[in-house]
Amino acid sequence: VTAGNFPQFSGLADGSLSASVEVWMNNVGDIYPKTLAAKQIEDIGKLDLKTREGWIYPKYMETVCPGLPDWTALNKPECVQALATPETAPNGRF
Repeated sequence: VTAGNFPQFSGLADGSLSASVEVWMNNVGDIYPKTLAAKQIEDIGKLDLKTREGWIYPKYMETVCPGLPDWTALNKPECVQALATPETAPNGRF
């Protein structure tokens, strides 16, 4: 089952989910510490993985957004326009 952080920890707390095998601690919000403190969930250990977070883009985007991989290229008008959708125009969407 795919679940965001709030549904994941709520599901673990109420028993509708049995386990979560991957938790990104930089993105858990306040639901994780609340359910942990209430003893509704149990942290059974770390994975000890060395993770790297980052952005990945297809190579053709370097033509669409000159200046990549420098993230400030995303602010250039031609890049914003290329990333715009009918719902977000005139802004881009990631």
